[in-house]
Amino acid sequence: PQPQTTSNTPSVSYMRTSASLTASVVIAALTIACLDSPVLASDQYEPFRYLTYGQILRDMKTLAKQFPDSMRLYSANEEFSLPTVGKCNELSATNTSIVKDCHIWVAVLTSPEWKETWTG
Repeated sequence: PQPQTTSNTPSVSYMRTSASLTASVVIAALTIACLDSPVLASDQYEPFRYLTYGQILRDMKTLAKQFPDSMRLYSANEEFSLPTVGKCNELSATNTSIVKDCHIWVAVLTSPEWKETWTG
């Protein structure tokens, strides 16, 4: 018969469980630290709110103009001759709301070295 050997190294399943518990404890500690942060408790920040379609589109167009070597923005509807998906409120240059066709916007983010591979 083969002699039984014992090992002092922990089993793989124990190590996985230990790593998961450690990660959970770290995440919990970070969450508590963030919730207790004086920055979050300060009155100088406005509460979270969702942006409108018009605000998001305005900001994406602004970013595409500011970083033309890193961002390309295009309408999938125009690029692939797709029908629009209804009506949406866009923002004009003076931030007034204009009702237009809703488009599916695609933002391609890349490094300037890859810009020559863009089509369109």
